[in-house]
Amino acid sequence: MQSAKRLAAVPAGQMLTVTRGLFTEPNDYGAGFDEGEAALVVNVSARFRASCDRIEIERLRIIIGEEKAARAAYVRLGANDALVTFPLAKSSTLIVRGEVVSYGELIWHNPGDRFHEWISRPAKWVRIRLTTAALSEAARDLELPAPLALRPRHVIVPEPTRREALLTAVNDVAQLARLRHDNGPPLDFVRSIEPALLQSLVYALADPTRSPQNSSSHRYNEIMLRLEDLVSSRLQQPLQLPQIAAALQISERTLRTCCEEHLGMGIHRYLQLRRLMMVRHHLSRSGPGTTTVAAVARRYGFAELGRFAATYQHAFGELPSTTLARLPQSPNSSPRENGRTRTGQTGQVI
Repeated sequence: MQSAKRLAAVPAGQMLTVTRGLFTEPNDYGAGFDEGEAALVVNVSARFRASCDRIEIERLRIIIGEEKAARAAYVRLGANDALVTFPLAKSSTLIVRGEVVSYGELIWHNPGDRFHEWISRPAKWVRIRLTTAALSEAARDLELPAPLALRPRHVIVPEPTRREALLTAVNDVAQLARLRHDNGPPLDFVRSIEPALLQSLVYALADPTRSPQNSSSHRYNEIMLRLEDLVSSRLQQPLQLPQIAAALQISERTLRTCCEEHLGMGIHRYLQLRRLMMVRHHLSRSGPGTTTVAAVARRYGFAELGRFAATYQHAFGELPSTTLARLPQSPNSSPRENGRTRTGQTGQVI
């Protein structure tokens, strides 16, 4: 049972920032996850659709995301903040490091962590980012062991009352985001949000019930990280399965198993989509007359241009020439550019 101790409300002048983004481009969606965090998002469907509400309070950054189609992502966290992720709808499931994270479960990521995450169907989830110092301080105030003792790569299963308390606090944050775009939330409501969420998060992480990761899962995760290092250094080359397996010093069967568990797709499909994403990124930031589809395609290892165009259209719902013909996007553009409302391919931010 939860202790009667409570965290104090924050001062009335606390920071509150709410940003809402609607995305149709995986590259922009991955870039908009959070500052200090990089995500390469690979879409599996030609119609990518996602939305994010990003709420920043004094010690917490919360992202509530909703995605409409299957995708895979390779995420690299910054060196300063930890991350907690969990599904926010009963029908939602995340696969993180090859482990299934269902509704009512959550997973902890250490600062600097790298991992793969994928979904096979529409999903709604929440990501809570905070410094380890803030989490330790909250645990100390509540007279609980610091959750930092938790090893990463565990799916944590809070007991039902703690799980419901955490979900209630997250729903209050979602309400805060909605109110922020209307007439503004009441001050007392704003001041109570952060301590309530932080407290419920500490209690959920302190729950001893967890699903340990077996040794093969840990080994597969390490293989996938080595794969990413290899691919990043040779992205412009169409690598083949035997070549990759030999470089990683594993069997082809093991490589296939790793990719299916961590990406939800085979290695050939993943590498092809990665190179297609690089082509699209390049074309969308170029303009007519500055380059050609053929030059960009060849740069990323697509030698047969007719087959490339058909594959590109199947992946993105348009020909590469159509992408190039649009006005180029700024290399540094994002759905949060200078806090202004922006419209375009990446959607709209309020």
